[in-house]
Amino acid sequence: MRFKRHLLSLFILLSISGYSSAQKSKEILNLNLKTHENTIYDFSTIKNSKATVYVFFLTDCPASQNYTLTINKLQKKYSDKNIPFIIIFPDTYSTTDEIKEFKSKYKIQMPIVLDPELSFTKLLPAKVAPQCFVLDNNANILYEGRIDDWYYSPGKKRTVIRSNDLDAALTNFLSGKPIAPAKTTPYGCIINY
Repeated sequence: MRFKRHLLSLFILLSISGYSSAQKSKEILNLNLKTHENTIYDFSTIKNSKATVYVFFLTDCPASQNYTLTINKLQKKYSDKNIPFIIIFPDTYSTTDEIKEFKSKYKIQMPIVLDPELSFTKLLPAKVAPQCFVLDNNANILYEGRIDDWYYSPGKKRTVIRSNDLDAALTNFLSGKPIAPAKTTPYGCIINY
């Protein structure tokens, strides 16, 4: 009898956690946010891709600025593999002009989506910039965390990168291999909620 109660409790717990994951995916797919060009970015376009990479940046964050070259290279590498990269700015203080200047200065060639109310940011949840999330075409999180291990502590960088986590996650995904680790700790500027 005790075993049955434990089994029932486990089933209920798994059902609830599965529901919250499904609910989160549904909410993401129903989101529409403005881009820096004042057009609408429809998150349901995720369904048309193998996966989508979302990278959180802040205009005044040195770590975000330092990672633009890496993200540009990765975006170029995966552009013909049906894996789009989208930049998210989760703040209310960056002006449209500052974001346009950021895009121009760092030669960003991917869409930039604004999330001033943090609706997408909280769903994931993103905590720092830069931080990346890889979502499959059903808006399930496949990978979350750092781009690589260049930053190993707040404000501290290695001279040699030892682990290219985002690139490895995308390579494994395309090869049908498990993404391991599926979660890493990013270091950068804190996103204020």
